[in-house]
Amino acid sequence: MTHTLPFAGQTQTSLLHVLMRSDTALPIDDIATKIGVTKTAARQHILNLQQGGYVQIVDPGIAQKKSRGRPTFTYEISREGRELFTRHYALFSEKMIMLVKDGLNEKQFKKKMQTLGKSLAEDLVHKIPKPKRGQSPDASTVRQLARILRDLGYDAHQDADNEITAHNCVFHKLAEKHDAVCEVDLTIMQKLTGKKPEHTECMVRDGNVCRFTF
Repeated sequence: MTHTLPFAGQTQTSLLHVLMRSDTALPIDDIATKIGVTKTAARQHILNLQQGGYVQIVDPGIAQKKSRGRPTFTYEISREGRELFTRHYALFSEKMIMLVKDGLNEKQFKKKMQTLGKSLAEDLVHKIPKPKRGQSPDASTVRQLARILRDLGYDAHQDADNEITAHNCVFHKLAEKHDAVCEVDLTIMQKLTGKKPEHTECMVRDGNVCRFTF
């Protein structure tokens, strides 16, 4: 299930989700099939999103030619497109967290971010079964955790019984400057499941997604 973005309808929102979840740029045929519209309709939606800077063409200078001489372009979501999914956080989160960091060294700041994660988790514990001490979360718990993360603004899903993949990061710009910000997410997941996940792939550290394995 996708949450409709304020500026767009369900189809354009679905299109952006498709591009965000894809590891590679996609041609118009694949996009049209995935969102369930004609190629003409998909092309018009992409054009509208391109005009807003949310979708971009990949390598337009080396686009291959079809047999009829028409170029075959592929498309991917832009950085601005990714930020659409977290803009309601970005408006205020950076200044708030920077106020918290003021005067703290990195170790102290990391501890503050863990404290923030614990506080947020306390508001969410009623949505997930109480973790069993010393045991890794089962597949059902991981699935419920992915749903909670989606409610928090992440495009997250359960990739395997013990793994969650997020295709965006609500603190991406902050994490680029201060990786201790990732402790907020990690601590939330630890408090809700009883085990801190391993951050096996990170968008800030040249990853395509953020991947968490329990």
